[in-house]
Amino acid sequence: MKGIEQGLILIALIVGFVLALNIGEARIDQEIVRLESEHPSWSRSLCYEVAIGRFSEVQIRQNPDWPWDLIVERKIELGMTTEMVRESWGSPTEHEKSVYSWGTQEQWIYRSIADSEVIGRLIVVQEKAVFLFFKDGILTNWSSKTFPEQYL
Repeated sequence: MKGIEQGLILIALIVGFVLALNIGEARIDQEIVRLESEHPSWSRSLCYEVAIGRFSEVQIRQNPDWPWDLIVERKIELGMTTEMVRESWGSPTEHEKSVYSWGTQEQWIYRSIADSEVIGRLIVVQEKAVFLFFKDGILTNWSSKTFPEQYL
């Protein structure tokens, strides 16, 4: 009898979880519909990101000239400001800033694992880095580099 009760409790928990997910999805869908009707110039992707809380309506209204469709897709382009890039990609792993009499230069570095593999007791990791270069707060160039494999 105890096994049946535990099974029924587990089923009830799963059903409750699924219902909660469906209710959450329904609320997001309703919010997307509202946003699309109030802001017809916004893409569906942007409305979704606002509905789930990644961005706020106020933030988008305060920055109407930002390339929101690129930012939503986590893409960057030359000419973006540091604020736009941070919204798109998040904070860099490393950051260097130099101030000169003629302006500022910044280098942002985003590091990630490009590939990994387990060989016996070793973990082989290959790291990738993307370097972004800013002049006076504007993205002027970028490059990427994949580093030699490391054994951990």
